Amino acid sequence: MQTAPLDFRLATRADEELLIALMREFYAEDRIDFDDARVRRGVDALLADPRNGEVLLWLDEAGEVVGYAVIAMGFSLEQGGHFMLLDELYLSHRARGRGRGKQALAICE
Repeated sequence: MQTAPLDFRLATRADEELLIALMREFYAEDRIDFDDARVRRGVDALLADPRNGEVLLWLDEAGEVVGYAVIAMGFSLEQGGHFMLLDELYLSHRARGRGRGKQALAICE
């Protein structure tokens, strides 16, 4: 199987509704309760301040958004300072099965 190319761009506040729609898909698939108000507060805080983290939007070869990753920032004495945590990683069904998940993880690293 040939690996399909995967690209990304950083989400902005203009992407909020798109991100929330993708989160709904992800949460429904994993049977996670989706509290709209809580999710919106979290997305707003994340996109408002890059010190909280970043959202990568996964793009297919046509430039269409096919998923996302949330990378949260933190601080740990044990780790000796700042660290990043891969909080969420989602690829839509149409983007799966072509090696994109491995690419997404490699990009996040």
